[in-house]
Amino acid sequence: MPTDHEPEHRPDPARHFARDSARRYRVAVVGAGAAGTLTAARLLDRAGRRGIPVDVLLIDPGAEAGRGVAYSTPDPRHLLNIPAQAISADPDDPEDFLRWLEARGKRADPYSFQPRARYG
Repeated sequence: MPTDHEPEHRPDPARHFARDSARRYRVAVVGAGAAGTLTAARLLDRAGRRGIPVDVLLIDPGAEAGRGVAYSTPDPRHLLNIPAQAISADPDDPEDFLRWLEARGKRADPYSFQPRARYG
Protein backbone atom coordinates (compact mmCIF):
# COMPACT_ATOMS: atom_id res chain seq x y z
CA MET A 1 0.00 0.00 0.00
CA PRO A 2 1.50 3.40 -0.94
CA THR A 3 2.23 5.93 1.75
CA ASP A 4 1.32 9.59 1.56
CA HIS A 5 4.73 10.20 -0.02
CA GLU A 6 4.59 7.46 -2.64
CA PRO A 7 2.20 7.63 -5.61
CA GLU A 8 0.31 4.44 -6.24
CA HIS A 9 1.73 2.64 -9.28
CA ARG A 10 -0.91 1.05 -11.47
CA PRO A 11 0.12 -0.57 -14.72
CA ASP A 12 -1.96 0.44 -17.70
CA PRO A 13 -3.28 -2.83 -19.19
CA ALA A 14 -4.79 -1.00 -22.18
CA ARG A 15 -1.37 0.27 -23.21
CA HIS A 16 0.10 -3.23 -22.88
CA PHE A 17 -2.88 -4.69 -24.76
CA ALA A 18 -2.42 -2.32 -27.71
CA ARG A 19 1.35 -2.73 -27.83
CA ASP A 20 1.58 -6.53 -27.76
CA SER A 21 -0.56 -7.49 -30.75
CA ALA A 22 1.56 -10.55 -31.67
CA ARG A 23 0.27 -12.44 -28.63
CA ARG A 24 -3.17 -14.09 -28.42
CA TYR A 25 -5.07 -12.89 -25.39
CA ARG A 26 -7.53 -14.90 -23.33
CA VAL A 27 -10.12 -13.01 -21.33
CA ALA A 28 -12.71 -14.47 -18.98
CA VAL A 29 -15.83 -12.42 -18.30
CA VAL A 30 -17.59 -13.61 -15.17
CA GLY A 31 -21.31 -13.12 -15.58
CA ALA A 32 -23.04 -13.56 -18.92
CA GLY A 33 -26.00 -11.33 -18.25
CA ALA A 34 -26.47 -8.13 -20.21
CA ALA A 35 -23.45 -6.33 -18.73
CA GLY A 36 -21.06 -9.26 -19.14
CA THR A 37 -22.24 -10.12 -22.64
CA LEU A 38 -22.04 -6.50 -23.82
CA THR A 39 -18.59 -6.16 -22.24
CA ALA A 40 -17.43 -9.24 -24.16
CA ALA A 41 -18.95 -7.91 -27.39
CA ARG A 42 -17.23 -4.51 -27.04
CA LEU A 43 -13.91 -6.20 -26.24
CA LEU A 44 -14.17 -8.45 -29.30
CA ASP A 45 -15.18 -5.52 -31.48
CA ARG A 46 -12.31 -3.27 -30.38
CA ALA A 47 -9.74 -6.05 -30.53
CA GLY A 48 -10.96 -6.96 -34.02
CA ARG A 49 -10.66 -3.36 -35.22
CA ARG A 50 -7.08 -3.25 -33.91
CA GLY A 51 -6.19 -6.67 -35.30
CA ILE A 52 -5.49 -8.05 -31.84
CA PRO A 53 -6.29 -11.75 -31.47
CA VAL A 54 -8.42 -12.42 -28.41
CA ASP A 55 -10.50 -15.30 -27.08
CA VAL A 56 -13.33 -14.39 -24.74
CA LEU A 57 -14.96 -16.88 -22.40
CA LEU A 58 -18.27 -16.01 -20.75
CA ILE A 59 -18.63 -17.72 -17.38
CA ASP A 60 -22.15 -18.05 -16.04
CA PRO A 61 -24.30 -20.83 -14.60
CA GLY A 62 -27.25 -19.80 -16.78
CA ALA A 63 -28.14 -21.67 -19.95
CA GLU A 64 -28.44 -18.50 -22.04
CA ALA A 65 -26.09 -15.55 -22.39
CA GLY A 66 -27.32 -11.99 -22.64
CA ARG A 67 -30.49 -11.75 -20.62
CA GLY A 68 -29.38 -12.30 -17.06
CA VAL A 69 -31.82 -11.72 -14.23
CA ALA A 70 -32.67 -8.16 -15.28
CA TYR A 71 -33.99 -9.01 -18.75
CA SER A 72 -35.24 -12.58 -18.42
CA THR A 73 -38.56 -11.73 -16.79
CA PRO A 74 -41.53 -12.90 -18.88
CA ASP A 75 -43.89 -10.39 -17.23
CA PRO A 76 -44.67 -7.58 -19.74
CA ARG A 77 -45.42 -5.23 -16.83
CA HIS A 78 -41.72 -5.23 -15.92
CA LEU A 79 -40.51 -2.25 -17.95
CA LEU A 80 -37.15 -0.74 -18.73
CA ASN A 81 -36.37 2.19 -16.48
CA ILE A 82 -35.37 4.47 -19.36
CA PRO A 83 -37.16 5.32 -22.62
CA ALA A 84 -36.53 3.23 -25.74
CA GLN A 85 -34.61 6.03 -27.46
CA ALA A 86 -32.07 6.16 -24.60
CA ILE A 87 -31.11 2.47 -24.46
CA SER A 88 -28.61 0.89 -26.79
CA ALA A 89 -26.39 -2.16 -26.87
CA ASP A 90 -23.87 -0.16 -28.91
CA PRO A 91 -22.60 3.14 -27.50
CA ASP A 92 -21.66 4.25 -31.02
CA ASP A 93 -25.22 3.69 -32.28
CA PRO A 94 -27.73 5.18 -29.82
CA GLU A 95 -30.79 4.25 -31.92
CA ASP A 96 -29.99 0.57 -32.46
CA PHE A 97 -32.71 -0.63 -30.03
CA LEU A 98 -35.39 1.39 -31.83
CA ARG A 99 -34.24 0.00 -35.22
CA TRP A 100 -34.10 -3.51 -33.77
CA LEU A 101 -37.70 -3.17 -32.57
CA GLU A 102 -38.85 -1.82 -35.94
CA ALA A 103 -37.09 -4.66 -37.82
CA ARG A 104 -39.20 -7.09 -35.78
CA GLY A 105 -42.46 -5.27 -36.47
CA LYS A 106 -42.62 -3.66 -33.02
CA ARG A 107 -42.69 0.03 -33.87
CA ALA A 108 -42.19 1.93 -30.63
CA ASP A 109 -42.60 5.50 -29.54
CA PRO A 110 -39.04 6.68 -28.75
CA TYR A 111 -40.29 7.89 -25.36
CA SER A 112 -42.02 4.62 -24.43
CA PHE A 113 -40.82 2.30 -21.72
CA GLN A 114 -40.51 -1.13 -23.30
CA PRO A 115 -40.81 -4.49 -21.51
CA ARG A 116 -37.50 -5.65 -20.05
CA ALA A 117 -37.79 -9.03 -21.79
CA ARG A 118 -38.00 -7.30 -25.16
CA TYR A 119 -34.63 -5.61 -24.60
CA GLY A 120 -33.16 -8.87 -23.32
